[in-house]
Amino acid sequence: MDTTTAAFDALKGMDVSLLVPLTGSPTHLGHMSVANQASETLRDKGAIVKGIFFCLASEEYAQSKASADRVNLTLQERIEILQCNIEDAKECGFFQNIQVTYYGPETRSGHTGQYDKLQKEFPAHKVLLAAGADLQARMNSHWSKRPGFLAVVVNRGDQTGTNEPNCLVVRGQPELGQVSSSKIQKDAIRGKEIEGMGQKAKSLFQAIVIESKSSTNLSNGAQIRLQEKPSTCALM
Repeated sequence: MDTTTAAFDALKGMDVSLLVPLTGSPTHLGHMSVANQASETLRDKGAIVKGIFFCLASEEYAQSKASADRVNLTLQERIEILQCNIEDAKECGFFQNIQVTYYGPETRSGHTGQYDKLQKEFPAHKVLLAAGADLQARMNSHWSKRPGFLAVVVNRGDQTGTNEPNCLVVRGQPELGQVSSSKIQKDAIRGKEIEGMGQKAKSLFQAIVIESKSSTNLSNGAQIRLQEKPSTCALM
């Protein structure tokens, strides 16, 4: 047996839940794809995926990343955009027969604290983390010190993960690999068409951008415009 997948092969027939930590400024379909791909991978391993729980970075962390050339979303705005993205993703066929919910903001203990909290709340489930390869690159040395910790790492774009005894790396959706919150922010502020968000989430985010521009003069003075499209599933 491949030692790098033994812990995941052992999940066959087990109830599992996924925790998906995000900053979410804003969330997008690339994030939804990471969660969906992780759940599909576990199902292929024979696990029974009971739930997907998204958590967002704390208000303090999000504000530490604030800058003058972007819309600095409040926690409530990030929650509402996340909820729209979940609805949009379901319309695209993601999360079939799985309960998907917002689990709350991270505390000072970060996503590992949320992981421990979720495992205590659902002791009959095995909790796993679903994350992009960028998070593994920053956190793997910390993850490796946690007994029983498991993560499904999804490659996105040029970011590739590394298989470890506690990390299973899987391929993401190529069409969503280049979607990023930073690019969405820049395109919205410049009045360009936003790619990588579903219609509900995109409309909400664009409305927030317009409101922000009307109340605080964005540094580049760009004219923001809403670009409506038919309410259909569009990955890009």
